[in-house]
Amino acid sequence: MNYTDGVHALVTWFDTSFSDLTNPVVLTTSPLKKYTHWKQSIFYLDEPLDVRKGDTLYGSIATR
Repeated sequence: MNYTDGVHALVTWFDTSFSDLTNPVVLTTSPLKKYTHWKQSIFYLDEPLDVRKGDTLYGSIATR
């Protein structure tokens, strides 16, 4: 964690590489890259997590 604070949601994104093309391209939904029509996914938590700067959050996410 970068800050001591409460975590209320997790934001996820993905990168997909099309490397077998004549002109390889990477599709990214990263919020740090140029905007596309693809969006990030937000997973809201039932209860906020109290975290401290330097903590590492471990877990898994499954969707249906």
